[in-house]
Amino acid sequence: MPVVNVSGALRDAGLPCVTDDVAVIGVNNSALICEFCRPAISSVVRDGYRIGFQAATLLDRLMSGRRVRQRDIRLAPLGVFKRGSTDVLAIEDPHVAAAVRFIREHACEPFGLNRLAQLVPISRRWLEHRFRQCLGRSPYEFVCRTRVERAKQLLAGPEKLKLKQIAVACGFRDSMRLRLVFRRLTGLTPAEYRASHRQKR
Repeated sequence: MPVVNVSGALRDAGLPCVTDDVAVIGVNNSALICEFCRPAISSVVRDGYRIGFQAATLLDRLMSGRRVRQRDIRLAPLGVFKRGSTDVLAIEDPHVAAAVRFIREHACEPFGLNRLAQLVPISRRWLEHRFRQCLGRSPYEFVCRTRVERAKQLLAGPEKLKLKQIAVACGFRDSMRLRLVFRRLTGLTPAEYRASHRQKR
């Protein structure tokens, strides 16, 4: 069943798309499909270059009259592009779990901690206290890390998006704010991270 149908079926049944028991993953890593699902769908990334190379090699053998053995050719994928659908974290505190779920689903939207505190029937101060107990960091830090992880994915992606576009897509008010938070959490600027990632390819 296509991942869109799976996530839609879970939503229609009133079930969360990501729990300790359910994690959804797709294939082909189509940004158009994966990014517009809620939560965004993690996907296996196929190695299109190697697939094309193997197909061309087989075609060359056939056209030159050589025999080709009937067998499956298995090629390992490039990896998994992680998004929200496999971002599972078991949290016992229901208030913290609700806040974390909201952050994961809306991290790419601009919002403040007051909005987060409105989701649960406890004070903002108590929510921050419970966050630190459960996750070892404040809600603000969790939001920043979630947004930076999303920025990493976009920086490492095939599309060379401008920093301003990435900042807006990740919930930062501007590219300067993205640079400051990204460098504080990773030790690299976004440009340095993008360059280092591309050197590994």
